[in-house]
Amino acid sequence: MPKREVSSYIVRQIVGQGLVEATGNLMDSAKILGGLAKLLMDEEVDGTANPSQLIEAGARCIDVIELIVESTIPDDEKESYRQEWEESDTYEDLAQVRERLNRLRGKILGLTEEE
Repeated sequence: MPKREVSSYIVRQIVGQGLVEATGNLMDSAKILGGLAKLLMDEEVDGTANPSQLIEAGARCIDVIELIVESTIPDDEKESYRQEWEESDTYEDLAQVRERLNRLRGKILGLTEEE
């Protein structure tokens, strides 16, 4: 294998592994932030952190995951890939975390009842 092909392969592997790790870390962070916000709300503890801002931070983690995924799709394949992405387990996990964060946001705003 020519040197250029080897270096391209290595770079692709490094970037791929880094993106998988970053995506996993962001998902974990979103869940942790949402959990902390819920704990603060349930226990009515003031002065530690603002639950509303924790929820927004968690939602932004989800947004960043979506940006990372989108960055990996070649422009000419975006439409065909979208259906495959929306049927994936990762997409379902993101949707569930986003829904939990939205419920917490609604609770803070007084739009939803207690869970």
